[in-house]
Amino acid sequence: MMRTFIALTLPELLKDRMLEVSGALSKTDAKIKWVERSQMHLTVKFCGDVEQAQADLLAAAVRDEATHWQHPLRLAVGGLGAFPNKRNPRVLWIGVRENIGLSSMAERIERAAVAAGIEPEQRTFSAHLTLGRVKFIDRHDPLPKRLKAMDVETYHYDITELALIRSQLTPQGPVYTPLEQVKLGG
Repeated sequence: MMRTFIALTLPELLKDRMLEVSGALSKTDAKIKWVERSQMHLTVKFCGDVEQAQADLLAAAVRDEATHWQHPLRLAVGGLGAFPNKRNPRVLWIGVRENIGLSSMAERIERAAVAAGIEPEQRTFSAHLTLGRVKFIDRHDPLPKRLKAMDVETYHYDITELALIRSQLTPQGPVYTPLEQVKLGG
């Protein structure tokens, strides 16, 4: 068994922007596990633990999805949010503005994953770029106010790669290994 997810690989300029935002938010006493640059991605489908045969089917789905694209996927990225909300932040993220192409991709990937025996997602797909996970926050910490006051300007980025990634959990954090990585449009 291996823990896997399907994700879009991010361009370096977008990773730079994510690090800028993380840096601006890090001036707090809250304990936050920031996403490392090498692990930044946009999750299209978390697949969980899969067997090799399922991983092979997921890799085929990634290759098949790439053939649907003639050009890179253009995403509008901006805004700042938190799950479950900014008053009680547990996951900090930058938003991905509604994109019909990305939504269609997520639907096709979801159908392929279910056909491979993966549990269907119960939540609606919500595209976002995770910046960090809040491990502890004091009720007087300024982070919620900073989240409400800070705005992340929207920029457009071309996304060119889709990948099936293995995630191995270690005490130092997850280790990501691409099992299949393809260019959109072949």
